[in-house]
This record gives sequence, structure tokens and C-alpha cells, in this order.
Amino acid sequence: MASNQILDSVKWTTLTTILTKSFVPISNMVLARLLSPEVFGIIATVNMVVSFADMFTEAGFQKYLIQHQFDINEKIEEYLNVAFWTNLLLAIFLFISIALGSEKLAAFVGCTGYENVLVISALSLPLTSFSAIQEGYYKKNFEFKQLFYLNIMGAFIPFFITIPMAYMGYSYWALVCGNLSKYFLQAVFLTAKSKWKPHVFFSFSILKKMFHYTIWTLFEKVVIWFSSQADVFIIGNILAAYYLGLYRNIQNTVTSLFIVVQLTIYPVMFSAISIEQNNSEKFEGLVCNFQKYIAVFAVPLGIGAMLYKDFAIRILLGDQWLDGSVFFGIWTLAMVINISFSYICSEVYRAKGVVKLSAILQILYLIYMIPMYTFAARQSFQLLSITTLSAVIFMAIEHSFFMKKRLGFCVGKMYKNIAKPFICSGVMGIFSIFMKKIDQGTIWTCFSILGCVLIYFASLLLFREWREIFAKVVYKIKR
Repeated sequence: MASNQILDSVKWTTLTTILTKSFVPISNMVLARLLSPEVFGIIATVNMVVSFADMFTEAGFQKYLIQHQFDINEKIEEYLNVAFWTNLLLAIFLFISIALGSEKLAAFVGCTGYENVLVISALSLPLTSFSAIQEGYYKKNFEFKQLFYLNIMGAFIPFFITIPMAYMGYSYWALVCGNLSKYFLQAVFLTAKSKWKPHVFFSFSILKKMFHYTIWTLFEKVVIWFSSQADVFIIGNILAAYYLGLYRNIQNTVTSLFIVVQLTIYPVMFSAISIEQNNSEKFEGLVCNFQKYIAVFAVPLGIGAMLYKDFAIRILLGDQWLDGSVFFGIWTLAMVINISFSYICSEVYRAKGVVKLSAILQILYLIYMIPMYTFAARQSFQLLSITTLSAVIFMAIEHSFFMKKRLGFCVGKMYKNIAKPFICSGVMGIFSIFMKKIDQGTIWTCFSILGCVLIYFASLLLFREWREIFAKVVYKIKR
């Protein structure tokens, strides 16, 4: 595919992410001061149920439509319609099931008494299913500009709905209504602006063809869900809602720090490498190039957040969240490993169409994670924090082995890509320790952080490869 198309898509995803996701920490800073950790814990358990159902509404069709290369005899519109109606019918069925079994579900996940919150939150299922295929169609055609406008509008939802409702004392309802408003806006906008509009058409032969691919994609998503939500279930049933809220909101806050790096490149990367899935040399080259640019920003961001964890918590969440300081520091390091390595490997499996492999890796991860988290949660929240890092490292080791043995991928190149950013971040860390010994006041800390940024990029420019890359970037900007 044309490099200009990739660069243009990266431009729009970068602009989208910077402008929209920069609002996430800001709105979260306000909400963390208006709502207690317990409220975030309740919403975490509710979202656990809704997110599980939501996997089945999308059923992996969006990934199929992006990854599949349609030949001249295949009409993509027919596939879009089959995927759309299947998603919507599944969503309605799952919503009704949650509504009828809300009491049992609430008791099972540890949020008895909040059945109404669960049912109202589940209204998101038909909304997200309505727009999932539309979004996949936009990505398939690299129409990231339209997604930019959608995300800009969605970014303001917390400021017009969630935060005002939280200020007026609506507690968890503020978060629920904010989410539903965002999903409704997304469904309306994508459908109105799309060149393709759903119409009445269905083909079981097409469904069968897509199902052959999506069954493993769906299976992988279910396993990934267990990987990402098993901790919520364990903490919610062993520890108090306070610790669950502490755990989940800090996770989300740290993730929001990396979201600009993750969402800027990942959507474009998947579309680009999917096209080259049958050309091993170009495929591997694209993956390594994408990873290189992800790591150069993700690694120092994570190391820096870990070094200044107490300062970061006070700024982002407030003093009432300082009990999670250790977890904040550990999870930033864990996210560095995920963003710059593990998540990229997962995209490789999907682009290659070997989602079965990704599912197997997630099962092995669960076998390790569940007993470790259960034991740690019964001891203390601090031990649980440390255990999260060990689980992330275990997953990275899994990826390294299977990427090499199963796909024949040169994992050594991926290690080299992240080695230089880690070295430069180490230099930055030494500078940070020296600066913190002098003073830890707010003004001095801000000055110290600015110094860390300068030290990092100055260290990076000592490598010839990065001097040439930055020179090309500057040249293109001037043009």
C-alpha cells in the first residue's frame, strides 16, 4: 500500500488521539475528586458483566472485515449487512438476558443491590453493536478523518454530562449516563456519515464463511476478557470495593497516559500489516518500524511516571488515592512492557490470521495469573500490586517464544528496538534520582521532569539511527 496513505492515516489518528485522549486525564482528575474509590469499584464490577456481553455483540466481524482481502467476485456490502444484523440481534438478546437475570448476575460479581445500574448500563450493548461494523468499514478504507470528528465530539461528553451529574451528587449514575451518551452519539454519527447504510439482507453462507474466522477471534476475545477482568472478579470478591476502585481507577489513569501512543499507531498498524500478511519480509519490516516509534515514546513515559509516582497521583487523582502509590508505579512499568512489546505481538497474530495462537497464549496466562492473584489478594493489596508485574512479564516471555517458534519472527529485532529507549530512560532515571535528592517541592519537581525529557532525547540523539530519523521528521515538517 502507499506510504502516503499510511502517513495520512497516522496523522489523523495522532491528531484524534492527542486532542481527545488529552481530555481523559483532565476529566478523570475532576471525577476522582468528586467520586469516591468505592463508586469506581461498583462501576468496575458492572462494566465487567457488560463488557463480557459486548464481546459477543461484535463477534469479531470488524476484525474480519479489515483483515480479509475481498476478491472481485465478493461484494463487501453483503458481508457488511450480514455482520451488522448478526451483531444487532445478538446485542438485543444479550440485553434482555442481563435484564432478566440481573439479580443473580449482580450477586455473582459482588455488587448486590445495584441491579438497576447493571441493567441501565447494558443498554450500551445495542448501541455499540449498531456502530461496530460502521467503524470497521471506516478503518478498512483508511477513513480516519471521519473518526477524528466523531472522537472530538465524544471527548466533550464528560464535561457536559458526567462531571455535572457527579457534581450534583448522582454518584455512579454520572458515569453510566456519560457512557451511554457517548455510545449513542457514536451510533448516530457513524451511520449518518457512512457511505454504506445497512439494509435488509442476510446470507447464512456468508455468515458461515465469516464465522470460520471469527470463532477463533471471538474465542480469543473471551480469553482476553478473562485475562483483563479476572483480577476485577478476584479483588471484588476478596477485598473491599474501596481497593477495587483504587486498583481499577489507577489502572485506567495509567492507561490514559499511554493511550496517545497506543491509539495513534495501533489502528493504522493493524490495517497496514494486514495488507502485507503474505509478504514476510515487508510484514516483519513494518511491524518493527511501528514498534520502534511506539517504544521511543512509551518507554520514557512509563519510566518517568514510575519515578514520580507520588507527584503524579496527587496531580491526576488527589491525595485520597495515595494508598495506591506503589501500584501506580508498578503498573506504569507493566504498561511499558505491554505497549512496546506484548500488544504488538497480539496485533501480529490477528493480522496473520492466527488468532488461535493468541487465544492459547491467553489461556496459559490465565493459568498463571488466577492462582497468583488470588493468593496475593488474600495477603495484601501491596503484594497484589507486585504480582501484576510478574504476570505481565510472564506474558511477554510467552510472546517471545511463540513469535519465534510459531511464526519464525525475528524477536531479536524487537528487543533491539526497545533497548535504546530503555538505555536512554536509564540515563534519565539517574538524573531524576539526583534531582530529587536536592529538593522535592512542586516547582522543583516540574523543573526536574522537564530536565528528564531533555536528558532523554539528548541521549537518544547520541545514536546515529535516531539522529537520521529526527532529521527526516524535521525535513518533512518544514515541507
